[in-house]
Amino acid sequence: LFVIEADEYDYMFLGLQPDAAVITNVEWDHPDCYPTPASFRRAFMRFVDRVDRDGLVVTCADDDGAEKLRAFAGTRRAQWLTYGVAENADLRATDISAAPGGGISATVHWWHAPAVRLDLQVPGSHNLENAMAALAIANWAEVPMDTAAAALQTYTGSNRRFEVKGEAAGVIVIDDYAHHPTEIMATLAAARGRFPTRRIWAVFQPHTFSRTARMLYRMGDSFAKADRVIVTDIYAARETDDGTVTAAELVAASAHPDIRHIRRLADAADFLADNVAPGDVVITLGAGDVNTVGLMLLDALQARAGSTA
Repeated sequence: LFVIEADEYDYMFLGLQPDAAVITNVEWDHPDCYPTPASFRRAFMRFVDRVDRDGLVVTCADDDGAEKLRAFAGTRRAQWLTYGVAENADLRATDISAAPGGGISATVHWWHAPAVRLDLQVPGSHNLENAMAALAIANWAEVPMDTAAAALQTYTGSNRRFEVKGEAAGVIVIDDYAHHPTEIMATLAAARGRFPTRRIWAVFQPHTFSRTARMLYRMGDSFAKADRVIVTDIYAARETDDGTVTAAELVAASAHPDIRHIRRLADAADFLADNVAPGDVVITLGAGDVNTVGLMLLDALQARAGSTA
C-alpha cells in the first residue's frame, strides 16, 4: 500500500492515477494557479475522474466544497463514501469528547457494522475527521475497523503539524504548517480545546503575496481563538513582492483586539521573550520559516533561566 499526500498546486495531482482517494475539503486556494473558485473545483473534478473504476473516493460530509464536488460528480465509476459528524455521513462520529493527554475521542458508526471507539493522541476535530477517512480506506483495504482504530490510537502527530517544539520557563512552544484561513482556525481551535485556560499566542507568517491579497479579510478573521497575535512579514516563496499587499494591511484588516505587526522573525522572538509568562502557549503558524521564532524563543527563555539560576 503506497500513500501520498497529493498536491493540487499547479495541477500536480492530475499526474496521479490512484486506486483510492481521500478528499478532506475543496476550498479555494493557490489563487496564483486557480484564479477563481470554479477553476479550483474543476481541477478536483478532473482528479476524481482519475480514480480507478474499481476504486474508492472518500470525502468529508462536513465540508461544503467536498459535498458540492460529490453532487457535481453524479454517477461515478468508483465507489464513493463520506465521513464526518453530519447525519448523512456514511461514517459518522458521535459522543465526541476530549481524550486523556489532550487528544480527542469519538464513537464511529458505519452502516450496520459494530461501532468502534476512537481515542486519538492528537487534538482537534480536523484530526478526528482525518482519522475517520483513514478508517474508511483501511476497511476498503480489508483491515478490520477495530484493528485500524487501535493503530490510529498510536499516532502521535507529524512534523510541523501541531508539533510541540519544547517548553521553557513554563511556556509551551508549538509549530504548525497552517497558512490558509481554515487551517489556522482549525489549529487554534485545537489549541484552545487542549489548553482551555491558558493564554495562547499566535505568531503568523503569511505565505505568498497572492494568497494574502485574495484572502486578506478571511485571514484577519481567523485568529479569534488566540489571545494575542503577531503577524510577521509575508513569506514570498515562489513570488516576488509587487507592492499589492503587506502584512501591515492584514493586521489593519483584522478585528482582533490584540494583534500587531512585527516585521522580522528575530524581533518577534525578542518581543515574545519579553512578554510571555509561565503558563502561556505560543503557536507559530505558516509554511515558511516562522518555526524558527519558536526555537529562538526557547533558546532565549532557557538562557534567561540559566542566568538567574
